[in-house]
Amino acid sequence: MAQEQSTSISLINRLDGTNYVSWSMKCSLLLRKDGLWTVVNNPPDVTTRDPLNNEDKKKIADFNRDNEKVLCIIGLTLSDQQLVHIRGEESAAKCWDILKKIYVRDSVGAHIHLTRKQFRARLLKGGDMLAHLEFMKRTLQQLQEKELIFSE
Repeated sequence: MAQEQSTSISLINRLDGTNYVSWSMKCSLLLRKDGLWTVVNNPPDVTTRDPLNNEDKKKIADFNRDNEKVLCIIGLTLSDQQLVHIRGEESAAKCWDILKKIYVRDSVGAHIHLTRKQFRARLLKGGDMLAHLEFMKRTLQQLQEKELIFSE
């Protein structure tokens, strides 16, 4: 199990400041595979649990264990330069949100910029079709990250 986890982590390109969309997608898939996505996406409020109650005590311990696992996965998939953003943070969900705030521009201007970029993209005569398709896919990923997909 530990070897499989290590192999899975090594398949994710480290977040270096230019690849947030692909990093977040791959990292979320790894967390889902391991049943840990809720620690980041919808963490339970363990502060409302009674640590003296055995059932609550177990739930708190389970959450703390899973939170530590997710913190390790996030930290191990960051480049050295990106670690400064989450250093000292104990909550995996908070780490995820910090990184998202840094790399996902969520202003109206950013939305307009990405939308224009997508709709103005043209393949130049004699241009490289594969490079154009890759550009379109990257832009679409950025729009999806911001949940800006247009209905039909």
